[in-house]
Amino acid sequence: MFVLLHILGYVMIAAAITMFIIAGAKAMSYEIDGRPAACVGVAIVLLCWLPFTIANSGNDLGSSGKRIGVVTQFSYTGIPWQSYQGELVMGGVGQSVKGGQVANIWDFSIDNYRLRGEDTEQLVRLLTQACENGSTVEIIYVQEVSVALWRARKNYLVQSVRIIDEP
Repeated sequence: MFVLLHILGYVMIAAAITMFIIAGAKAMSYEIDGRPAACVGVAIVLLCWLPFTIANSGNDLGSSGKRIGVVTQFSYTGIPWQSYQGELVMGGVGQSVKGGQVANIWDFSIDNYRLRGEDTEQLVRLLTQACENGSTVEIIYVQEVSVALWRARKNYLVQSVRIIDEP
């Protein structure tokens, strides 16, 4: 059922965007029931987004696993919905598009709604401590295809944290 809602949401959003592209600049001059067509189009996009959001509320359709590294950034930010998010440097380097070397960085968030029963206070305490001390940590996570904006900023959601070694 959730997969069908997910697909329906994508199709409806694509249809609404296509409507805007076809109408182009003329959409601003048309009126539907006395309202500018652009306002109606925005309402259609929001209604199309609803099944997509419902379909992605707590579904771990992506993957799950663990990552090991050093937390280099951890903060509580966001406008208008705030969430905990951070960066984990996992070691090693990759190649950038221009041929240089870049660090292997992984972005993560903590789910504001605790849909899987995670202990947010303990996760925040451990990640803050690891970030301040430069400790190596193991993070267990689930990846969702997409996450509602009010739940988290990233689709990799931390489930548990274990400090491996302290510097």
